[in-house]
Amino acid sequence: EDDEKIIHEIQKEAEEEQRKKNGENSFKRIGPPVEKPVEKIQRIEVIPRPVPQNFHQPRMPPYPFVHPPFPLPPVRPMYNNIPLNIGPIPAPYVPPLPNMRVNFDFPQINVQLEHNLPMHFGPQPRHRF
Repeated sequence: EDDEKIIHEIQKEAEEEQRKKNGENSFKRIGPPVEKPVEKIQRIEVIPRPVPQNFHQPRMPPYPFVHPPFPLPPVRPMYNNIPLNIGPIPAPYVPPLPNMRVNFDFPQINVQLEHNLPMHFGPQPRHRF
């Protein structure tokens, strides 16, 4: 803002000097041309403001929890009495079997390997090559 004031003052001084030199009639403006103010367009009618119609949204119904199935009386699995709801009870922690090695990241040494390990665990180290 201070710079603009200083620029305007310098322009005014230069304009006054031009007036004194050339007289009042042959006045030349110094600096960029003056911007004309933008003409305001009168509105013919007032623009109606839109009235919001959705003040209260309907609340979403709470999520219905699935009711657990009613427990059936335990029956002996005979001919047609296959129990429907008696399944295996999951154990929270099953310790690893003591006779199965888990980590085979050891160097090639003469070690008795597991013969009982199913093949879906991958080949044992002696089968690598």
